[in-house]
Amino acid sequence: MVAVLFGDDLFVGDKPGIVQLIEASKFISEKEFALIAVENIPREKTNRYGVIEIAGEVPGHPRLRKVKGLIEKPDPVKAPSTLGIVGRYLIPRSVIETLPQVAAGKDGEIRLIDALIAKLKTLPVYALECNGSRIDTGTPEGYRNAIKTLGMLA
Repeated sequence: MVAVLFGDDLFVGDKPGIVQLIEASKFISEKEFALIAVENIPREKTNRYGVIEIAGEVPGHPRLRKVKGLIEKPDPVKAPSTLGIVGRYLIPRSVIETLPQVAAGKDGEIRLIDALIAKLKTLPVYALECNGSRIDTGTPEGYRNAIKTLGMLA
């Protein structure tokens, strides 16, 4: 498994997001799978995130869900849920090996979500709604919030 952490998402809480993913992975029975961090976001902001379509909950873990589908930045009216992907992944090497075969999106960028979508028929994908606060530093407002929040922690 490979841990992927996007630099524009910070987690503040008792446990880092990646630690929560590692701990939740013990509830997954398949040998090979992908596990992504998600956060419940306002519906009107789904067009800024990859959003999951839920297949069901995983017994024994109330925040862990089996993923049926993934959609990159859906129109809020068409979003299958309000669980947005928030920059923490545990993925097998096979997902990384799929990246060269994935077609670039409308903006010319090849995204990790595109490789996960391509693998979804053969690779079980799960999502964990992480505890704690996530700070998005990918916008000027989010970056200012991160500086203020982290300044208070120091």
